[in-house]
Amino acid sequence: MIHSRRPVLLASTLPAYTLSLTPTGEHPMAACPAGCGRWVLIRRHVMMNHPDTPGATPCPGSGQRIRIDVTFEQWRQRLRDIERTADYRRPSPSRLQPQPPTPTPVCRIRRSAA
Repeated sequence: MIHSRRPVLLASTLPAYTLSLTPTGEHPMAACPAGCGRWVLIRRHVMMNHPDTPGATPCPGSGQRIRIDVTFEQWRQRLRDIERTADYRRPSPSRLQPQPPTPTPVCRIRRSAA
């Protein structure tokens, strides 16, 4: 894999939620920092080639070098700390339901002539 000429990214500078590490030593993954946000495998400290959009030319983030300078435990602790803050959580969706029509009050109902 040929790396791009961009400077090396340190995993410790990336937000913890844009990085995925495993305790078993499998290939780590990261969300592309160049803007497309796709999750890409990191092999030999280089992000794999990926298109910016389907069928397009490779993303400028392809070939980005990343140095994994955090352990799995450190990364998991950073992720737990982020999850505790309200900024990380999405708000619950508000579902507006139509209100049934208000019935006419009994005092305004006319008596039928029967």
